[in-house]
Amino acid sequence: MHDIIQWVAIFGMIVVAAVFVVEVRRWRSIGRVMTRGQRVLRVVLILCVEALFLLMILGPVLTSRKDPVGSLLYWSICLIIGFGVVVLAALDIKTILGQYNRLNRQFVDDFESDDRRLNR
Repeated sequence: MHDIIQWVAIFGMIVVAAVFVVEVRRWRSIGRVMTRGQRVLRVVLILCVEALFLLMILGPVLTSRKDPVGSLLYWSICLIIGFGVVVLAALDIKTILGQYNRLNRQFVDDFESDDRRLNR
C-alpha cells in the first residue's frame, strides 16, 4: 500500500511542477492580468501542495518507528498544511471573483454610458 501512495505522490509532484511551469510561462506571455499578490499567493499554494506530496513520500519512513509523538507531529503538520491549501485556494477564488465583478461593473458602466450617448 505504501508503494502505491509513494508513486501517486511522485506522479502528483511531477504534474503539479509541470502545471506550475506552464503557469509561469503564461504569466510572462499575457502580461499584467494578475496582481503581484495573486502571483505570490499561487506560488505559495503550489509550494504547499508540493510539500504535501513530499510528506506523502516521507510518511511511511517518518511514522514507521511506532513513536506516537512523532506520528502526531507528522499528522499535525499534514493537517495544518492541508488546511492552509484550502484557505489559500479560497483566497485565490475570492480575488478572482473580485476581479470578475470589477470588470463586469466596468463593462456595464461603459455599456450604459454608450447607450445614453447614442440615445441623445
